Amino acid sequence: LKPPLKSSAHADRLLLAAGASHLPFWDTSGESYVSSIAGGLFVETNSMFRRHVTTDLSQVLEMEALKHSSESDQESDGSSDPHVFHHPLWGDPMRVDDQNALMVMILPLQIKDQDVQQPLEAAREIFGDRVMREDEVAFETLRHGPVSASFYQDTVRSELIHCLMVNGFRTEAFRSVDKDEVFLKIDLDRDGDVIKVLAQKFDYGMPLCEATYAQHSLQGHDEAHAVMKDDWDRPVPGYQPFVADLAKLYQPFREIDALRLTMLRMNELIKTKALEEQKVIVRLFPAAKYRTMRMLHDAFARYDLLLKIPTEADADLCREYFGEQIAFFFQWAGFYVRSLIPLSVFSLVYCVRFLEIFETSVWVQSGMRCMFTLGLSVWTQGFTKAFSRQASRSRQRWGMEDHDARGAITLDSHDPCLDRTWKLFRRRQLVNFTLIAYCSIFMASIAACENLLDRSTASMATVILIKVGGFLWGPIAGKLVELQNHRTKVSYDDGITGMLSVVKIFCALFPFLFQAFIVRFRDSVCADSLFEAAEIAYCGQGNCAWPGDVKEFGDGSWLHQPCWSWQQRHTDDVAESFIKFLTNRTRDVSNKTCISGCLPSSCVLKPDGVWICTSACWDTLKYNLKTLYLFHFVLSVIFLLIPRALASAAWHFELYTAKKRKALSEYTFLQWQAKHHEHAAYEYASWGGSHTEDFLEFAISFALLTCFGILYPPMAFFAFVCHMIEYRLLAHRMVNITCRPIPYGAEGIGMWERVIGLISNIATIINVGVIIVFVDPIRNWPLMDQVLAVIIGEHVLFALKFLVASVVNSTPDDVKTIRIFNNRFQVWLKSAEVVDVPPREIHHSRGVDILLHDSSSCSIESSDSEHSEDDAESRSCLSSPRKVSARVRVLM
Repeated sequence: LKPPLKSSAHADRLLLAAGASHLPFWDTSGESYVSSIAGGLFVETNSMFRRHVTTDLSQVLEMEALKHSSESDQESDGSSDPHVFHHPLWGDPMRVDDQNALMVMILPLQIKDQDVQQPLEAAREIFGDRVMREDEVAFETLRHGPVSASFYQDTVRSELIHCLMVNGFRTEAFRSVDKDEVFLKIDLDRDGDVIKVLAQKFDYGMPLCEATYAQHSLQGHDEAHAVMKDDWDRPVPGYQPFVADLAKLYQPFREIDALRLTMLRMNELIKTKALEEQKVIVRLFPAAKYRTMRMLHDAFARYDLLLKIPTEADADLCREYFGEQIAFFFQWAGFYVRSLIPLSVFSLVYCVRFLEIFETSVWVQSGMRCMFTLGLSVWTQGFTKAFSRQASRSRQRWGMEDHDARGAITLDSHDPCLDRTWKLFRRRQLVNFTLIAYCSIFMASIAACENLLDRSTASMATVILIKVGGFLWGPIAGKLVELQNHRTKVSYDDGITGMLSVVKIFCALFPFLFQAFIVRFRDSVCADSLFEAAEIAYCGQGNCAWPGDVKEFGDGSWLHQPCWSWQQRHTDDVAESFIKFLTNRTRDVSNKTCISGCLPSSCVLKPDGVWICTSACWDTLKYNLKTLYLFHFVLSVIFLLIPRALASAAWHFELYTAKKRKALSEYTFLQWQAKHHEHAAYEYASWGGSHTEDFLEFAISFALLTCFGILYPPMAFFAFVCHMIEYRLLAHRMVNITCRPIPYGAEGIGMWERVIGLISNIATIINVGVIIVFVDPIRNWPLMDQVLAVIIGEHVLFALKFLVASVVNSTPDDVKTIRIFNNRFQVWLKSAEVVDVPPREIHHSRGVDILLHDSSSCSIESSDSEHSEDDAESRSCLSSPRKVSARVRVLM
């Protein structure tokens, strides 16, 4: 199709006024043009005239311009120009062009001039055998390769447009402001018949509308005339696979429903990965909606909301735009932040009791530490159970029950030939070996750091090793998961979640485990007596560095005096406590007395007259924990701000180019989104983050808090403040930076529920171990007694957690009641359907005698063929015939 130049320029002006630049599609010579196929128009090239177009170009373009104008008026935000908006962050004007766009495909205008050696096979990788069989004529010119890259691109792009057209999709195209790319908008009519056919084809679950409940009644339920509500007074309609003939029973299709069905159909028609590998397209992404983005920004993504506690309504907002997978993440993160409030109050009260104004004895402090450990374990179990109840309500209300089985998306990267083969088995063994080897290398690095560096330097180096070790594992984990040949996206997400969480959480916890439980058995100092070993340990450098109040004892000569002489001075009790501390850390090796592990670092006099010494390991653990938590929060904030800087720089550069060319009016909202998708896409190993990586940051923080919160209880309050800020920064990034990821559905938080449960169980054991090792007087028990205490303590805590889990049901009663009601209502709807019975299958009942009167005088056979229709005697024995209707109501 070659319209006159005047018509093309006129079309450009029309569509430019409507918010889109309508320019040549990909051929810079002006030999190929694209237009909307909504009016019967589509792409043609000068080499392939295999379809005919009868629609007048100018009429279609004028209709499109009017349509765009009316839609843009509805989408405007109150500015003087209804087609222009000012971005809430940067304030620069852009033209709104998100109308009629569910998906956006970007195609390059500049390609390398080289030949494609096997064009037919390359096209088959994109379209598959079925599409190529249905349209053999389109690929006839590719059978005799090689062909030029431009000719191949023309053929593939033409077939791409045709494939979308015949499947009911509406497309529009325009060039970028710098004329190097073309944007193809793909849309699906939500009120048309195609979306109904697709919903039925994919068994897409749709909620029943209120009118369905109002027009039908279910016996035994007075409330059957309305949708049932949960305990929070929220309506919970029933979901069932869509049936086109019963479309009036369902609620209208949402924008996100149309987007998902578009993605499912396009995954059947074309292979997006092959299109990107062959440079036919640059990228494909869901179109962001400006008005929805502004609403989300004002609701929960503004900077002035940083210190606002998240609400449950945030998850519902996310679900309508980002999909259930991200909505469940924000629901968990918001619930975690809110759950930290009671733990923060409990920890602050606990810390207040340790102030000097409260005279607490050693036994009281030890009991308080045990009570805090007990409270932390109960809080952990209560948090996981309470969220499970909340997630079950959301799962039912959002129609996500059994979603992972019904809506499994097959990955393009899956190779069926590898399934159940020795090659795949060896790959998975390689993955396991790599995971173990990496963890071993990390453990060796931590041990070397502790051996070679002094205490202060080793603490900072440990924190850096934790972050670097986790960062380096990220790209390695991505490659290893690809080797596992996952079939579905759910399987891939579970694989990458398990691979990342195991190593990164191990990297975060192992340095603390090493300092708490391993250091006490290493770094031995041996001498002929305990006193000489203490002198070597504290006075090895010439200057004696005694802990706390012991420093006034000078050069340590008091260690050689008999114990009775220490009682002659008021400060001698601290020496006695100090020696008692050391005695429990000595062992005899080759007639030598050796001091090993964590030596006393400070001693404090308690109100009951007992001196308590704190070990160096306890101080190091507290310092490392506070440093790592602060470091973790700062890095999280930095990584959330980096994608904004990258996308902003690229966007402003393109905007500067547009101003320089005096083409600012051509810069549109979709072009702004494309730059953000290029530099900050929401996918794994991207600056824009991903579902797995975002969840992992919260999981690491949760692990540190639950496993070692006893070391520094105020950390719960700092965690509450930090995660409240991090939550808003994540919301800001999702709305304004990454714009809109693919809206996947999900049954819940998936694999992360198992990870959080595993962390909770590990934390129980670690907390008991910390109490036994560091809390006086238990720390002075013999080693075997301590081991026995750990076993008894963790069994007690596990029994308490089991009791909490038994009392609190993961599935609330209202969820069970609504599930039963909705299932019965759906079954009743099916039973009430009218079934058309063909006349040939309506069998007469003449000769079937089931009456109460005596029919012995009647000689009626089962076969009607042996009796004449005018037999009066036979007719008198039968009841009067009834008229059989061709439409009967039957129970399904």
